[in-house]
Amino acid sequence: MLWLDDVDRFCPDGLSVRLLRELRERSPGLRVVATISSTRYPTWVTEERELSREFGTPVALERLLSPAELAQAAAIYPDFDFAEGVGPAFTALGSLLERLAGGDSHCPFEPAGGDCSMARAVVDVATGWAGTGTPRPLSADTLVMLAQQRMSRPGEPDKAHLDHVLKWAAAPVVAGLSLLSTTSLEGQELTVSANRDVADLRNDESVPSVDVWTAALDQAHKATDSEAVGRIGYHAHILQLSAVAAQAWALVSDIDEDGAAYIHLAIEFSAIRRDYAALIPLYERQLALAEASPTRVPLTVARLLTQLGHTWQEAGNSATARELLELALAIYEEEPGLHDVKVARTIGILGSTWIDSDAAKAQELLERSVAICEQQLGPDDLNVARTLMQLGNALLSAEEPLKARTILERALAIYEQDREPENSNLAPTLGSLGLAWLQSGNPAKARDLFERSLALFEQELGRHHLDLGPALDNLGTAWRELGDLAKARQFAERALAVYRKNLAPDHLKVARALGNLGVIRTLAGETTAARELLERTLAILERQLSADHLSVGTALADLGTGWLRADPGKARAFLERALPIFERKLGPNHLKVAATLTNLGTAWHLVGQPAKARKHLQRALLICTRVLGPKHPRTVMVAANLRRIDPDLAILSDGHALSPPPRSDG
Repeated sequence: MLWLDDVDRFCPDGLSVRLLRELRERSPGLRVVATISSTRYPTWVTEERELSREFGTPVALERLLSPAELAQAAAIYPDFDFAEGVGPAFTALGSLLERLAGGDSHCPFEPAGGDCSMARAVVDVATGWAGTGTPRPLSADTLVMLAQQRMSRPGEPDKAHLDHVLKWAAAPVVAGLSLLSTTSLEGQELTVSANRDVADLRNDESVPSVDVWTAALDQAHKATDSEAVGRIGYHAHILQLSAVAAQAWALVSDIDEDGAAYIHLAIEFSAIRRDYAALIPLYERQLALAEASPTRVPLTVARLLTQLGHTWQEAGNSATARELLELALAIYEEEPGLHDVKVARTIGILGSTWIDSDAAKAQELLERSVAICEQQLGPDDLNVARTLMQLGNALLSAEEPLKARTILERALAIYEQDREPENSNLAPTLGSLGLAWLQSGNPAKARDLFERSLALFEQELGRHHLDLGPALDNLGTAWRELGDLAKARQFAERALAVYRKNLAPDHLKVARALGNLGVIRTLAGETTAARELLERTLAILERQLSADHLSVGTALADLGTGWLRADPGKARAFLERALPIFERKLGPNHLKVAATLTNLGTAWHLVGQPAKARKHLQRALLICTRVLGPKHPRTVMVAANLRRIDPDLAILSDGHALSPPPRSDG
């Protein structure tokens, strides 16, 4: 076994994917294990993406032992202290941590036997400085200033006291290690640095204080050290200290300076995690720098507008996304003859912003994007697959599952042929294809695809990421269609929890999850609770979408179904609002139209209007017969409802229903 402890020490100049593969080829059976501090891992995995993928899925190890593990370790090694974990117990790090925990109780500048607060403040500042990611050394003057702030002691410190503290902290323990080390080059200021392992442990427990971040940024800015500014901003971004990161990015003044490269690195970090809220200010800063650059390149501005637009779209704000993408497209169109993949991508993302509000327009734009990608890259390129997936989604929004299935199966085939398909593309494609099968009336096939999609998302993102929401929602719908309401509810509730954790309460995805759960509870007979959920769904959708939007029609129809037994008159009002929306958006012979007509027929029957009930059910029967055939369970169910109203009806194989001729008295 080859153990690469602190694997980031071997990068970027020594360790490579090629070297690892050569080692395995030369030594069959060799196992390569890499370990790295959790505080340094996010930086390393972003900077060394290919190398980190070569090691596979990381395993998180808790530094501190559980009570049971602690007891077992103490029984085997009674002379070792495992309070700080296994590593410190067997290395000199344990001695350093003991010194830190004990403090300087023999400080002559404190009362006898008292702990030295200056010693603790100095070590805290030095370890915090290391945690900011700055490559610049910590000067003794800055250390003193920050330590005084930490202790709330204004004025100059006692120099003799400070000298004693530095001597105590720099005194070596076993193996020559010390908490701090000092460097004093001739003619230069004394600098202090913390032991790397101690700094990692301290910063894993708590992030550096704001005053340390501010001082590190001030020092880097005054020295016009753009790389240091960028590193500090990047570390703050990783730790989700958005205010500190924004302060750093504001000090980057040119798109081509060293600090700007760390904005891009922060983008890669958040893009891997699909953290759209964190990505938006980063792209906005990049765009501002590109637009203000003396050597402004319009195509660079267009590219950044596209990236920012795409991020807003992923964050759920199609209107803002559309404005940015149209600006990008206008720049591209000023370049005569420019029809490359960048233009196609902008057109494709613009098309995706129309999916929820104008499926026909979305389809037109996405077909343009596919055509350009195919011409430029060939029919089997991953860029073609991405746009095909969006085109499939537009067709699903237009309730054209057969066309969508053809498109999505082609996209899936491209991804599965790729040697290293990205889960971020494969998983949503599987989900969209599952929806196409669900709309086609095959919930079992849909369920299998949804389960594959969910497994990939969970593997990549964990169990609580926003992108798991649609997969969970879809699985709930599939199980509902298969008749397992318990499983359906389980997935629907989990989807709603994911959306509520990541989105605003009135987000469209929250509304649709509420609606799915409402339908499931209606079927389970929990009609009062179901209606409450469905009414909340409708309220959100009516605020967010146009009155004749297909999603509004679906919410109206679901609410009508929820009221059907409790108040058929109220149910009829909702269903009659839904029916014309479906007829306009989907055509008069769509199955959603038939389902709404069926429920309307039931509502009229329940209020004692058999003639009106028969009229709606006869039309529903004609649609089901034409689309599904006379023997389909849904067709048979509508025919049974019709016969319940008028037992004497003669139902023909083409779906027409005839009343018997009146009897003659003779």
